[in-house]
Amino acid sequence: MAAGTARTYSAGFNSLRQFAEPRGLPCLPTDKVTLGAWFHHEVSKAKPIKMASLKKYMSGVRWEHLVNGFTWPFAGDEWLELVKKSIRREFPSAPFLKVPFTEHLIRQLAEHIPNWPRLHKLSFNSLLWVCASAILHFACLRGGELAGRKGADRRAIRGEDVIIQDGESKGVAIRVRQPKTQPGSAYQMTFAKAILDLHSRNIQN
Repeated sequence: MAAGTARTYSAGFNSLRQFAEPRGLPCLPTDKVTLGAWFHHEVSKAKPIKMASLKKYMSGVRWEHLVNGFTWPFAGDEWLELVKKSIRREFPSAPFLKVPFTEHLIRQLAEHIPNWPRLHKLSFNSLLWVCASAILHFACLRGGELAGRKGADRRAIRGEDVIIQDGESKGVAIRVRQPKTQPGSAYQMTFAKAILDLHSRNIQN
């Protein structure tokens, strides 16, 4: 299990235990009435957590049950699903709108790069940005694969992971050291067509 997942799971079960034990409610094993009350408590306190985070917390509670030899009979439980729907109505959250990372947006941003679109004159950092942007759009990789943050347990893409190929087969090779979908592994993709398409379309326009 990834370190970040383990921390989230631990936080989830600790949250349930801190809610249940002072009230004399069961937490290991727990019951659906306790879970329903805990749900409401978490989203209605002074610093509430989001339903998406509560779902991760719930996974942590489930994990704690399973590793301690208890069954988990609450998957798809109708009563708990009704509780969740009621909470969503009572505490609606504003929708989080993501800006689509489209080819048009990439090209608009690229116009601010010195020497664009002459790839052979771009700095290494500029080439890295263009390459990463094209991968995000054309290869549908999530930004989390390419960027790091403080406390993250997966390494970000590094300069040595980007290889500019300038021989007969022009393109870029990208090595993702630790994909989220394959913890502990690494893979490399050779990526040529997308960045070259961006380059040729800017020249044509």
